[in-house]
Amino acid sequence: MIKSVTDKLGGTIRPGMVVRLRRRLWRVDELTGGVMTATPIDDFASRPQQFLVDMEAPEPGALSAPRIDRVGDLALQNLFLQAVRLDALHGSAPFVSIQRTAVIPVEYQLVPLVMALRQSRVRLLLADTTGLGKTVEAGLILAELLARARARSVLILTPANLREQWQQQMRDLFYLDFEIFSSNTRRRLERSIPPGADPWGYYDRLIVSIDYAKDTRVRHEILKRDWDLVVVDEAHNTARPHSKTSQSSRGESSSATISRMGRKSEMERYELVSQLAEKKAKHLLLLTATPHNGYTDSYCSLLKMLSPSLVEEVRGEIRPQRQAAVHHVCQRTRKDVQKWFEDAGQVFPFPKREDPADTEVPVDLHAEYLKLLRQLDESLEYIVNQAEHSGRGQVAEWFRLHLHRRALSSPEALRRSLDSRLRRLEVRRPSDNEATDEQPENEEALLSSLNDRATGDTDSEDDQDRFADTAMLSVDKRAQLREFSTILTGLKKITAAKDYKLKALRERVLPELLNKADDRTPGRVIVFTRFKDTLEYMAREMRAEPFEVITLYGDLSEGERERRLDQFAASSKAVLLATDVISEGLNLQSLSCMVVHYDVPYNPNRIEQRTGRVDRFGQRAPVVYVRTVFCKDTSDEDVMQLLVRKLDQMRRDLGFAPPLTVSEETVLRVLTRRRKRRKSQDVMTLAMDFEPETDIEEIYDINALNRMRSEGFYGQADVQVSDVTERLRAMHHKFGTPEQIKRFIIEGLRTYQCSVQEKKNGTLSIQINNPRLRVARVGDVIPTAVLDPADKALHPDAVVLDVGHPLVRRLNAVLREDALREEEDTGARTAAYRVSGQRGIVLLGYGLLRATSATQPPTLLEEVVTLGIEESRDGVRILTPEELLEAQQRTPSAAKVLRDDAVEDFKHLISQPLWGTALDSARSLTLDRLKTYRTTLRDELAKSGEVEASWLDGFEDIEVVGFDLYCLTLLLPEAR
Repeated sequence: MIKSVTDKLGGTIRPGMVVRLRRRLWRVDELTGGVMTATPIDDFASRPQQFLVDMEAPEPGALSAPRIDRVGDLALQNLFLQAVRLDALHGSAPFVSIQRTAVIPVEYQLVPLVMALRQSRVRLLLADTTGLGKTVEAGLILAELLARARARSVLILTPANLREQWQQQMRDLFYLDFEIFSSNTRRRLERSIPPGADPWGYYDRLIVSIDYAKDTRVRHEILKRDWDLVVVDEAHNTARPHSKTSQSSRGESSSATISRMGRKSEMERYELVSQLAEKKAKHLLLLTATPHNGYTDSYCSLLKMLSPSLVEEVRGEIRPQRQAAVHHVCQRTRKDVQKWFEDAGQVFPFPKREDPADTEVPVDLHAEYLKLLRQLDESLEYIVNQAEHSGRGQVAEWFRLHLHRRALSSPEALRRSLDSRLRRLEVRRPSDNEATDEQPENEEALLSSLNDRATGDTDSEDDQDRFADTAMLSVDKRAQLREFSTILTGLKKITAAKDYKLKALRERVLPELLNKADDRTPGRVIVFTRFKDTLEYMAREMRAEPFEVITLYGDLSEGERERRLDQFAASSKAVLLATDVISEGLNLQSLSCMVVHYDVPYNPNRIEQRTGRVDRFGQRAPVVYVRTVFCKDTSDEDVMQLLVRKLDQMRRDLGFAPPLTVSEETVLRVLTRRRKRRKSQDVMTLAMDFEPETDIEEIYDINALNRMRSEGFYGQADVQVSDVTERLRAMHHKFGTPEQIKRFIIEGLRTYQCSVQEKKNGTLSIQINNPRLRVARVGDVIPTAVLDPADKALHPDAVVLDVGHPLVRRLNAVLREDALREEEDTGARTAAYRVSGQRGIVLLGYGLLRATSATQPPTLLEEVVTLGIEESRDGVRILTPEELLEAQQRTPSAAKVLRDDAVEDFKHLISQPLWGTALDSARSLTLDRLKTYRTTLRDELAKSGEVEASWLDGFEDIEVVGFDLYCLTLLLPEAR
């Protein structure tokens, strides 16, 4: 395809060349069929444009040589050269995108990126435990593939509650704009495109809820397009359900029907992602902290999505093909990362946790409230007994657990549940007392509510709770009205003063935590509750406390959510009351190091997810403080014993928190069984232990745990810390060190009349006075800015100015536009200065070599070229690479350079035959280095056996397509 285009153009136009078109110079980025994609040389802020070569007349072009009839400005030249280094498509740079993001990753976070760059089709399972930064790792790979033109279209599949977080992180950390495609945004997106266009084909970067995507119609639309990269977050939700003997649906119980429905939903997710992986996704990233659910067949279904070669069948049993899979799985615990830092001689940048025994806060319920809960249980016992006659006893037990859970959260949550139920009962007809009107779909919401999981694209946990409140309505309407009305009347007497759980939070937990605040430990506490009703109740009762109370829940818009988080971050003493809307996806380590679990979840991994918001990389506090509040002698204590404590012990023993290895129904069955065992003692007394080890063994299958460990890849990787460190060093050599880039930003802004003032706290205040630097969403003033993303933790309200920030990208573009403008020389391309102690005259040249490799499609490569000659009493000679580096580091003296002297020296040295020799030698040396780098890399890739042979064809076959001399610099002795 490339050949046909170039033949038509006389064999003169190739990717990487500079062409003249429409009275401008363009760099040819790509030639496909009859379409040329090119970027204007004199307006680097522009996006690449496409041209039909049959309609245009591109001609080979060349950048004019630097003018030597004038002496420019050394400071401006240094800025221009740094801009060139940052923008060039370095063909031998190990990474080309990191400097253009707001991320400063540590070495261990670059391991997946190194693994990705070894693969032609990037297929990785990123399975680090919670808090290590899987989103950052995926974002780095995504940005690198885009920067290297190996990907353009990107689809991110995620749980519905994480869509906005992915969009925000891609925008804030990687400066990549993504559209969220959902049932709510679809019309807006369709209105924004040409009539008749397909939105799935029009938008190149989309974020979609996995449950919206699996809808039959939407799945068909998604699968019509070929995607360059698909990212699947919480990928364990897309694994194939464990194969087991299926029950016939005929005559099955309601609980079995609900289980079957949940299995159907899981299969739909699996089928969507497996179809994408097999036929429609070139690159695939699967992200999950819990890839193994205890069942080998489910786990292997994820590996098979990456490549069928990663699994094998032995004696009818499927298992991982470890030798192949190790190249595609990055799975590390915090202990693995700690060893990484120790081996590198670095400080482990993670906080410590307290002893688990110090984190529990048991609470005795008020006697009146406990009595009321006994009355509730007696009423629910009647419903359970009646339901058992119709084969729905298990669902009735779930309903009992649901109401008890609401009651243990707060009296207000129970009151609202019963009030909602009574309203529904009062509008039902007498004939509605039959069980036939109950829908399994509604009871699925009950199961989801108990197990803290979302069921669809739009339903929130609050919606699920409302559905669950009205389960089992068909059982004896009159009895329910009578019993629940009596309990509601009793609830009116349970004031906040009698809510001993809330009292413990206000008088014990919060004062203790807030008193720990110091310079490294912010006085901000996050209190998680499962129920919005409880959140609103707590917020109302805590209005008079001597700290700021902020609420966060699912109904808030993204903008309002961000505003409230900013409010929390700006407060010196505050409590954030939050539902589980922020238990996943949000990184809050810069805001707080204190978490309170006000409600005990039936899914213990939810506790890990909540705590993981602050107990993660980047946490400045030395200790993360966690408190779990639970009601003694209630089902809370069962959950603590069976689930929470056991999971914490396994996390410490294994280095990771494993998922539950049994079905949700099994957990609820064990909880129900324990309640029944105690019934002869006391309906609400749970202090007695009844075969706890047996119950724990039923929930945590030791064989499943052993499979997780033996079939996992914890700590196993073929990428060494020294390899990553060397790549970072090479990257800084190509693009500039962090300190050089900080200088570039400050000096560049000041060069273009911007005011940059340093504050006492080390932050910057910036006034953008030059209209050419003003960009959308930045404004004219940045009141607080930092240049190091790590300083964001100290100054949460600060804007991070880095290479990828829109203002800095605009600065970079303007610098290059001005320097390369043909009609006006701004003085950036020539400079001269004197050096104390120097004897001869040195002429340095800086250029850009453009080349392509003969891969399919061709790969555009660029390299900055440096050369120089020196004339002394001994004659003229070419400087060695070591001498070039030393010459560039010489400090200019205060002695002035006369223009006429400099111009004469420029002309004299350029006319020397050795200058032309130096140019040819520098180009040849750069090309040889590029070929050597590519050949070495090709051999490494071929040796790994993980690369398709066709992808390596032409990898090191490099052809130079252009060279431009950008700058000339004259170094003169102080006296001649």
